Amino acid sequence: MRKTFSLFSAVFILITAQSQMWFDIGFKGGVGTGILMNQNIWDDADYNHRLSPSYSFGTKFGINLSDYHEITIDFMYSQFRQDFLHNGLDSNSATNYTSSLTYNSFDYMLLYRHNKDGRYMEIGPSLQNIRKVNFNDEVPSANVFDLDDVNKLQTNLIVGFGAYFIGTENFGVTTGLRISYTLSDLISSNGQEDFFPTQKTYPEYKASHPLFICFLIEANFDFAYFAKAKCTSRTKLILF
Repeated sequence: MRKTFSLFSAVFILITAQSQMWFDIGFKGGVGTGILMNQNIWDDADYNHRLSPSYSFGTKFGINLSDYHEITIDFMYSQFRQDFLHNGLDSNSATNYTSSLTYNSFDYMLLYRHNKDGRYMEIGPSLQNIRKVNFNDEVPSANVFDLDDVNKLQTNLIVGFGAYFIGTENFGVTTGLRISYTLSDLISSNGQEDFFPTQKTYPEYKASHPLFICFLIEANFDFAYFAKAKCTSRTKLILF
């Protein structure tokens, strides 16, 4: 906790030392695809990943330290989905069937963004709170896959890039690509027994790491800035 407080104190000192900085808010949303990274599944020829529609939307608060450097806090609501096509129930069956893993989450992101020449690059961590999970399978099973089968708090790494699209002096629209990779295991110890209950078992358990690739559109509004008074060293907040 002390290290966290010291870090925020250092950032605050850096911010207040600037002759001028500004704040913006943004609204964003996008669609993409989810990919479940699990080594057992990738190595299994009977599993076929399918293009799986996923989405994300939310808000952003930006602290612009200069023309190039910005700290953003994003709050997003997302849905991750991974569809599978299975090559038969077992090696003796030719009947194909499908299954789908879906979960919804609140995502809290702290990102560094570098802006230059109308383009941006962002990177940072996010904390994900899974609120709902569902597993659909064409093959009936007595097991039910639910929230107890996943680790509800996930740690993600976010990387993104994009460019300015259109706007005015204090308003702009950007488009970009954002990639989110879950560093922790999606499946809980309880879910390791229920995960894909109708599928075959493997000699060794492998962790599952969701990867979400999303095309985003973002609308930003500059609403206030800090400026030093000419006659004093004090700074004040001025609305645009």
